[in-house]
Amino acid sequence: MANSIGVVSKVIGQVIAVAADGTRRVLMEGDRVFAGEQLETGAAGAVAVHLHNGAELTLGTRQQLVVVPRVVGQPGPAREQHRPGHA
Repeated sequence: MANSIGVVSKVIGQVIAVAADGTRRVLMEGDRVFAGEQLETGAAGAVAVHLHNGAELTLGTRQQLVVVPRVVGQPGPAREQHRPGHA
């Protein structure tokens, strides 16, 4: 299994983690999030993940994000800042 990148610190509504093999699981507070998973929030969903690097990752309603090292600030070939609505 992929490496854990953090722990879910808050969930509102339904939030799903989808593994690379398509396996889906409903996230709850205290669950680990793994590199390579896609996080998906529903119409009334939101999630906060406390990352192992000390940062906080948050997603609002109807958002998707694939958790890769460059997104969560883990060591990797490139680091970039992502802001919704900005290229």
